Amino acid sequence: YVDPRVTDYARKMSNLGKEKSDNVDAAMLASTPWKDRKAFDNTIHKREPVSGLTRLYESITRNVTRITNIINSDLACIFPEFTEVFPDVGSKTSIAILDRFTTPSGIVKEGIDSVLKVMQRSSRNHYKKDDAEKLVSLARDSVGIHDTDGVYAFRIRQNVARLISEKKHLKEIEEKILKLAENDEDVKNIDDMKGIGPINAAAIVSEIGDIGQFDSALKLQSYGG
Repeated sequence: YVDPRVTDYARKMSNLGKEKSDNVDAAMLASTPWKDRKAFDNTIHKREPVSGLTRLYESITRNVTRITNIINSDLACIFPEFTEVFPDVGSKTSIAILDRFTTPSGIVKEGIDSVLKVMQRSSRNHYKKDDAEKLVSLARDSVGIHDTDGVYAFRIRQNVARLISEKKHLKEIEEKILKLAENDEDVKNIDDMKGIGPINAAAIVSEIGDIGQFDSALKLQSYGG
């Protein structure tokens, strides 16, 4: 691992009075450690696996949001009333309903009892019969367009399957990050700050590396952007 901060001075001197570019920066990062072995920073290697996981976690989180928005968009076409029962389309119960019934016609066809069973099983009995009756009623009287070719149903099923898979991956990655960071005092200290949370704390620490390498809080803040 080559710490970009180590090459900062050399980069500035070599580009003094010249226009800087990404190519120049990359060349300097690559060549500096071969000229000066001290430019290698071995202390950061142990942080890299967690950094890779936290970045993957953020990437999948964005995927979850994107897929949820696509499902929302399709539902707005064929069943806009769905959000009256499930404001959060990405919730566990909402996904269970869409995975099983998918469309208004599917909900009406299966009936209240089947809908209620899925609702209660996926929400630990949070939803009641009134909720199932409301969903079936909304599906029966929906003003959404008719999905005559089954295209919307197909899209929703595909994206629901993707969403379930991505959320499963997200949970696995979260557990791995927490396991790797459970004995890290820096993570614990940052996690104690209100509103941070263990995943964000692990991400901050893994990106920064050893806090002791910064002479002041100002330098740490500058590095973190």
